[in-house]
Amino acid sequence: MGVAGALALPPWHILPLLIPAFSGIYYLTKSAGSKRRALFDGWWFGFGYFGCGLYWVGAAFFVEPELYGWMAPFAILAMVAGLAVFPAMCLWVLKSLFVRFDFCLLGGVAGFALIWAAFEWLRSWVLTGFPWNLIGTAWMPFEPVLQIASVVGVLGLGAFTVLLASSPALLFDRERKLGAFFLILAFTFGASLWGFGAWRLSAYKEEFVEGVVMRLVQPNVPQKLKWKEDLRLSHFQKLHNMSVASIDNSSPTHVVWPETAVPFLLSNSPKLLKVIGTIAPPGGVVITGAPRTDEDLGRTWNSIHAIDAKGEIIATYDKFHLVPFGEYVPLRDILPLTKLVEGRGDFSPGLGPSVLTLPKLPPVAPLICFEAIFFDIFSLESNQPDWILNLTNDAWFGDTAGPYQHLAAVQFRAIEYGVPLIRVANTGITAVVNPIGQIVASTPINKTQIIDTGLPKPLRTSPLFLKFKKFISIGFAGVFFVVGIILLAVRERKNGVNQN
Repeated sequence: MGVAGALALPPWHILPLLIPAFSGIYYLTKSAGSKRRALFDGWWFGFGYFGCGLYWVGAAFFVEPELYGWMAPFAILAMVAGLAVFPAMCLWVLKSLFVRFDFCLLGGVAGFALIWAAFEWLRSWVLTGFPWNLIGTAWMPFEPVLQIASVVGVLGLGAFTVLLASSPALLFDRERKLGAFFLILAFTFGASLWGFGAWRLSAYKEEFVEGVVMRLVQPNVPQKLKWKEDLRLSHFQKLHNMSVASIDNSSPTHVVWPETAVPFLLSNSPKLLKVIGTIAPPGGVVITGAPRTDEDLGRTWNSIHAIDAKGEIIATYDKFHLVPFGEYVPLRDILPLTKLVEGRGDFSPGLGPSVLTLPKLPPVAPLICFEAIFFDIFSLESNQPDWILNLTNDAWFGDTAGPYQHLAAVQFRAIEYGVPLIRVANTGITAVVNPIGQIVASTPINKTQIIDTGLPKPLRTSPLFLKFKKFISIGFAGVFFVVGIILLAVRERKNGVNQN
């Protein structure tokens, strides 16, 4: 059943499989003979869900198979087994409530949906968080449904998804007629959500920022070649040639390169900065990813630089949400491991989210790689950006499900915040996403390609999600608090009965 649920996710989108997946596990949980059995069933559901959905992570270990290939099966099994704990605990909590309360039919599936979403929220926080393959991303081909995220975010959409997908289990209840009625009610509710989304799509009028033409460069450099000393200059030359190429009389005002596109320390390379300055259009900038170091502090960052026509760095952003075991090794003093990316030392985290003001561009929030998969990445309502820039490098994962899932996750930030998102990948999928989550332009996966594009304007009215998002976290935390109090009270009551 977990595998069936995963096959509804990008890039497969076999949505009908959500019904046997979630109706099946709901029925198993309700009929389980004990909470321990529900926990066991939930863990196996999660193992199938994450094992199928995240199989592609193993590709990163085979970029340098002689060093890391042996780790792949152990790392994948450990990751999947750990993530499976979240569905396991979800179903344990659900079964505990079934034991304590006699839910009405619809109350049971509604409780399941809410608890599932609460554990997805928890997964976004625990051990730095990993909100990948949230169940709401299954709806990516259905733009009207995605618009619900403008109100309740991807977690709320996930709750609605589980509610609808588990509702057919009501037909197997003893009160089948009432179950059928509630099933019709649930799907009527789903149809109303579709109607809301269709209305929102029809009301949107695409507008672009005047005088801005952005050149997005996807150089498609294989990861195993990216950091080779004898190839670094040729990689840079490729970026240079693609940036200055004449295409259909297009006149870019800004050039954007992907994450760590420049395989040099720019602060130590003044000549290289001057060359990049010659690429910057008059009055514009080249925006690129590159490593940055401070020798006095002994620290290195994964950064984004904006470089003007003088060859000067006029703005910098440092990635703050780093990838465990990719960019740093947790508990390095204890774990004798090396990280997957180039270099022996760990990257240091930046100061946090920021909004940059660059020449001839509206305020922008830069994000690097998987930072953009976190739904609450921006917390200051008074300093919201007009657009999001996401530089990434999906070369680690080849032509697998990973790059598609990554793109799907970041599309939700555009919907939730009502701003366009420009995504530039070394390889993977480079895309322009408008503020209602539609892809305006994109490259094929793992192709060398340029996109010259305008910059969509943000929505004139901010989505309700921006007003509700602080309450979403409070609400899900409240779910755990209330459930904890209930289960504690049940335990104390049982202890009192046993003592008597």
